Amino acid sequence: MAIYNAGYLSPIRKKLGNAVGRKWRTLDVLAVYQPFISNPNTEAQRTVRKHFAILAKLAMTFANAVELGFANICKGTKVPQRCMFIRKNYDTVTMVNDQSGTVDYTMVSVAQGNLPECQFGSPTFAEPLQVAVTMTDTTGVPGADADDKVYMVVYSSEAGAAIVSDGRNKRSDASMSVNVPAYWNGHRVHVWAFAIGGDTDNMGIISNSRYLGSGTIS
Repeated sequence: MAIYNAGYLSPIRKKLGNAVGRKWRTLDVLAVYQPFISNPNTEAQRTVRKHFAILAKLAMTFANAVELGFANICKGTKVPQRCMFIRKNYDTVTMVNDQSGTVDYTMVSVAQGNLPECQFGSPTFAEPLQVAVTMTDTTGVPGADADDKVYMVVYSSEAGAAIVSDGRNKRSDASMSVNVPAYWNGHRVHVWAFAIGGDTDNMGIISNSRYLGSGTIS
């Protein structure tokens, strides 16, 4: 694959001779045309394709969280955050057959990094259309700071959507909560949380995400 810049041939789309031009992220690229394509479409191939399709859909749903949570490990690489999400979470999907699979949400990672994790309680769903968790003060842990931003991610598979908190909560807070849309009433949701450094010494460093549990929105 060749990367090219402005010129009398730029930009190229589709086929030109034995080259195919396309857009990859923000780059104009050329690849050699492959005229001989073998696609026996075996059950094993369909199963792998479905496996990736499930993860790709999940990555799109978690896009806002993943853009934050995988920013550092993708920085300086050619791997976009969603692709990294798929790579890191490949083993969380168990295929039933070539048409369906199940996701182990307890093992899903939405953030990775070296910042010390926060300590959370189990999520509660007592308030209508709200998910809340308590937090234990971990500001004394080396590498942590009271101003570290904490994010909560709430996912409804029924809605096919995830909500990420606005980052106003800090590591020093005693609790945090996220409001969900009214149409999520009765949905079973899964909850994760992670932190991003907010002090001069740890600014922008990200923690691993922590799966906090699941429950039903009232």
